[in-house]
Amino acid sequence: MGAALDKYSWHYKKTGSRKRFNKALSSYESLKKYRGSSLYENLRCGMAHVYIPQAALGINMRSEGGIHNSIKNKKLLLHIEDFFEDFINACHELIDNIDGKKNTLSLSKKVKNSRFLGIPSIK
Repeated sequence: MGAALDKYSWHYKKTGSRKRFNKALSSYESLKKYRGSSLYENLRCGMAHVYIPQAALGINMRSEGGIHNSIKNKKLLLHIEDFFEDFINACHELIDNIDGKKNTLSLSKKVKNSRFLGIPSIK
């Protein structure tokens, strides 16, 4: 989602995934609360490379209690339902910006001109 915000090609490696990831956290309204939370290291890298979050991240369900997006015992704790809801909201924000319903993101031209990114109609 961060790649939609820069001028480089979708697979341009020199921008770095960290920069794109953090750009998404600072740009999408529902993700701003995660800025500075080391999600890149503890969630993105683990999930992208071995499909397991790092040890400094605890993921649980609301029913298990605790506070979402807080640090306890040196672990960032996330309720999976809240995080997933925030991610879905960011996806809708991106789609609404592509469709012209919103103007909250500074999208790259490649988003509207790309055959790589196909968004089906939602009915």
